Amino acid sequence: MKQQPVTAAALYKRLLGYAVPYWRVFSVAVVAMVFFAATDTGFAALMKPMLDGSFTERDPHMIRFVPLAVIALFVFRGLAGFVLRYVMSWIGRSVIKVLRRDLFHQLLRLPARYYDLNPSGRLLSRLTFDVEQVAEATTNA
Repeated sequence: MKQQPVTAAALYKRLLGYAVPYWRVFSVAVVAMVFFAATDTGFAALMKPMLDGSFTERDPHMIRFVPLAVIALFVFRGLAGFVLRYVMSWIGRSVIKVLRRDLFHQLLRLPARYYDLNPSGRLLSRLTFDVEQVAEATTNA
C-alpha cells in the first residue's frame, strides 16, 4: 500500500485542530496583542504634548506628566508583551503535549514486528524531536 502525499494546507488544518480547544486562551493573547500594539500609538500620541508642553511652553504640568506617562506606557507594554508571549508559549507546549500523547498511543497500538524493524532511537526521535520540530514550524510560520 502506497501512501498519498499530504498537502501543506491539509497538514496545517490537521495541526490547527489540536489548537482549537485553546481558543479561549488564544483570545487572551489576542487582547494582549492589541494592548501591546496600542502602546506604539500611545508613544506617538505623547510626542506632541511632550514637545509642545515641555520645550516650547515650559508647562510644569507637562514636564511632570509626560515622563510618568512614558514610564506607565513602558510598564503596560511590558506586561502586555509578557502575557502575549506566556499565553502563546503555553498553548504551544499544550499542543506539543497532546501531539506526543497521541503519538505515544499510536505507538502502543503497533504490532511487535514494527519494533523489530525500527530502532528504538528512531522511535524516540519521532516522539520528542520530530514533534518539537512540527510545533516550531507551526508557531513560527
